[in-house]
Amino acid sequence: MAHRAVTLSQAGRVEERGADEFARAKDRGTQLHPLPQPAPPIVLVHHAATFSDADAFATPVPQVEVREVQPSKALRFGCVRLRAAEAGVEAVFAWTSACGAPARTTLPLRVFTLREGEWGRVVYNGRWGGEITWLYHQFTLNIGWLREPRSNPFSDRPPDRMFSELARLR
Repeated sequence: MAHRAVTLSQAGRVEERGADEFARAKDRGTQLHPLPQPAPPIVLVHHAATFSDADAFATPVPQVEVREVQPSKALRFGCVRLRAAEAGVEAVFAWTSACGAPARTTLPLRVFTLREGEWGRVVYNGRWGGEITWLYHQFTLNIGWLREPRSNPFSDRPPDRMFSELARLR
């Protein structure tokens, strides 16, 4: 994905009458202006792999989404909210009924902040259903703040940060 930016630098001048030295300093200062550096785009690569007991959890069903994101907007993945923070990427865990049973604390909990080059993992589970059948889900969210994405950055080394909220599901 290519990104283009057109950058212009414009300096205004206010004419003043005064000594020659001030005029020369004014001319030097208004002729050269450094161009501001545009913020690099933030690209989200979201790879979801769903496993099922229909094939004994052997074959994932993959979904891949690639899109630009705005640093000012938080992203939500189930019970996890990601947002840009001054120190990096902040992961917040907040339980809701949509995350399944059993009920847990609903207070948002900042679980970690990733700096550039780090990756973290959030794991949680939930149960849905009723009288006849229960559906059990375990969610693993691997989050990387990477300048250059690699084919599998999450298997090169253990996570730099880890949060687990696994309930005993009966």
